[in-house]
Amino acid sequence: MKLLLFSLKKTLRTPIYWIFLLGLLLLPPLFYQVGRQTAPPPAAYFLADAADPDGALLAGHLADAGFLSYPSEESLRRDISLGRLEGGVVIPADLTARLSRGEYKESLCFITSSTALLPDLWQNHTAAALLAVYSPYISADILKDADISEAEMKAAYQEMMTTGQLFHFEISTRDGILVPDVMRSRRFFLGAMGLLLFLASYFCIAAPLGESVEEMALRLGKGRAYRSLYVPGMLLRGLGLFLAAAGACLIAGENRYILPVLGTLAAMLLFHFLLGLLPGRKWKDLLIFFIALFSLALSPMYVDLSLLIPLAGKLRLLLPPVWLWLLAGML
Repeated sequence: MKLLLFSLKKTLRTPIYWIFLLGLLLLPPLFYQVGRQTAPPPAAYFLADAADPDGALLAGHLADAGFLSYPSEESLRRDISLGRLEGGVVIPADLTARLSRGEYKESLCFITSSTALLPDLWQNHTAAALLAVYSPYISADILKDADISEAEMKAAYQEMMTTGQLFHFEISTRDGILVPDVMRSRRFFLGAMGLLLFLASYFCIAAPLGESVEEMALRLGKGRAYRSLYVPGMLLRGLGLFLAAAGACLIAGENRYILPVLGTLAAMLLFHFLLGLLPGRKWKDLLIFFIALFSLALSPMYVDLSLLIPLAGKLRLLLPPVWLWLLAGML
């Protein structure tokens, strides 16, 4: 108990520890908001009648492609005009009836913003989804004299699509289609969190505690100094960093990352503990600097460099700050 109290007093008197503690609590949520503001706006759709079979099927294809669902056509058009959406699709209430009657012209309404960055991408997604719904009608019209009903044709197409026997469209952007604002926010959040945890675990825990052990080793012996100074100090300071990081997760509304943060911090402390058993200090500081630098350069926040340089992806797996990405399931 005395050792823990001694470590606590020494921790509370360390200014850099408080700086990193506040940084871990406030910077990742700030980066989360930065990621949201810099994300390309998505596209959306409005389904006028959820009971319409082909309308619901088309909406499902659009949702799988990353389109958001809107409650009304008015709100959809408003957000497109304000630049919050790249484009939008209005699915009429009688889509099935229109396709059944062969009224294909103007059966769907695609709206795009004048400031859209990727209008063709969302339009291609819409065309692919519409073709998937429209194809059975083409075949049914051609095979109408073969005693094959429209319902049988639809069922056959649906089965072939779900089993991967039919055509498949796959279009992606630099950040991925699925709700890009949230995905980009999480990338920024995890990037900041991983780097701050790594730097804090070394400069607030491993390095200063290692110096204390070296100073006391002559009086207590290295083994006893490690047990009485390093281990209690590492547990207390690690707990503080975890609480700050968990608070950042709660502020950002990403509670799912609390356990990955705990696992990452434990792995980083083990890494620094093993590193601390080796002699020397200057080369360790240099190693940590380059690890942090390369982690920032290879963090898939802006561009995934592994797409350009495959070796970079393998190198990134060796860098401790990326362990949070692995545990969070983002890589």
